[in-house]
Amino acid sequence: MDIERKILENVRLTHHFYRKDEKQFNRKIVVGFGSNEKFLRPTVTAITSLVVNNKETFFVVNIFVDKISNEGLSKLNQLINMYGNFEIKIYTVNPTIFDKIYIRSQFTIAAYFRIIMPIILSDEDFILYMDSDVVCLKEISEVFNIRFNLKNKIVAAINDIEATSEKQGLFLNIPKKDYFNSGILIIDIKAWNDYNITQSVFEILLQKSSIFNFPDQDALNLALHGKVYYLGRKWNYFNDFKKSLLGEIIFYHFANNPKPWKSWYANTDKQKLYLKYEKMSPFKKTPLEKLQKDYRIARKHMRMLLKKGKILSGIKWLIIYRKLKKKEAGHDGFRVNTD
Repeated sequence: MDIERKILENVRLTHHFYRKDEKQFNRKIVVGFGSNEKFLRPTVTAITSLVVNNKETFFVVNIFVDKISNEGLSKLNQLINMYGNFEIKIYTVNPTIFDKIYIRSQFTIAAYFRIIMPIILSDEDFILYMDSDVVCLKEISEVFNIRFNLKNKIVAAINDIEATSEKQGLFLNIPKKDYFNSGILIIDIKAWNDYNITQSVFEILLQKSSIFNFPDQDALNLALHGKVYYLGRKWNYFNDFKKSLLGEIIFYHFANNPKPWKSWYANTDKQKLYLKYEKMSPFKKTPLEKLQKDYRIARKHMRMLLKKGKILSGIKWLIIYRKLKKKEAGHDGFRVNTD
C-alpha cells in the first residue's frame, strides 16, 4: 500500500467546533498543529495568541492528534466560545501509520503529524504549520506575501541557529546555510503533493530515523533541500530572549526545555510572555505543571540554579538529575507498537 492511501485510510475528522461563518472576514489562514494530551495546553495557548492578535483574520485550525480526552474537547469548545474568528477541526490519527519508524524517547508521534497534513488538507492552498510551543506576538497578514513569493519553492522556513545548522548540515551532507528549523512552516500544499514530499519523508525515516538527532526535522531537510524559501528570524524566534526585540518578533518559539507551563521554568521573563496568552485561554486557572521526570530538563535546571549561586538547590537537582539519568540509561528509544 502506498503511503498516501495508508494516510487517507487512517486519519479521520472526528470533531468540528465553530461559531461564526468565515465569510464575515476578509482573510482566511489555514493552520495546522500536531498535538496530544500532553501538549494540548500549549496548543490552546498558541491558538489563543493567534486569534487575539489577528482579529480581522479567520483561522481554520486543524489539530492532528492520536487521541484526545473529553476534558481536552471541552477546553477547545470553551475557546471557541471565547473568540469567534476561527473554527477547529480535530483529526484523529491511527498511529499504525508510523509503526515502522523509530521514535526517540524525547519525541512523540505528534512530531510526525506535520508530514501528513498536506495529504489530508489537499483542497487548501497553503498551511501555516506551528509547533505547539509557539506563541504569536503580532498580526501576520504578511504570510500572504510569503505565500506569493514561494514561486518554485515548496515551504518557507527559517535557518536554524548556527550551532545546530553546522552540526546537522555536516551530518546530513547539506550546506549549513540550508538547514532549517521546522517549528514554523508555510507550506504550498499543491507543490508539496506534486513533489510527493510526504512519500519521500517516509522513505527517509524508514531508512534513517534511528540515527537522526531531530528525526522529522532532519528528514524534512533532506526531502526539501533546494525547495525552501528562507524567512527572517522574526518568523520563528527562539533560544535567546531580549525584551527589546519583542516588538519585532512575530512568532516566539519556546523550543528548549523546560517549557514555560512548568512550575520551575528557568526564565521568568519568557514564562510571563507565555502566561500572558495562557491567561486569555480556558487554561487561565490551571496550575503550572510539576516536574517532568526527564534527566535533560533536570540537568538544565541544576545548571541554572548553580549559575545563580543557589548552591544547595543546585546540589539537590544534581542528585535528581543523576537518579533520572541512571533510570533512563539503556532506554533511548522505541518503535511504535500497536499489536
